[in-house]
Amino acid sequence: MREIEIKLRAPDLKSIESKLKDLDVALSEPKIQEDINFIHQDDKEWFEPSDGRWTYPRLRIQPGKPLTFTVKKPIKNEMDCIEHE
Repeated sequence: MREIEIKLRAPDLKSIESKLKDLDVALSEPKIQEDINFIHQDDKEWFEPSDGRWTYPRLRIQPGKPLTFTVKKPIKNEMDCIEHE
């Protein structure tokens, strides 16, 4: 699976939620998760565009769910990755 994430600052969540509801967007309940990325302290370039040579493991912890082990390979940057669970 290829994962492309977009993260934005949202200073006014209520306003954004209201606008999404006006557009008939159905929102799910919030998800709580903790990711533990295993990146060696010397691998400062892991998030730079690469040929896929920077691969790292991650554990995802979610309440009420089993641990998920993932291997991520950044493609263009830390937000554009190939991910294997």
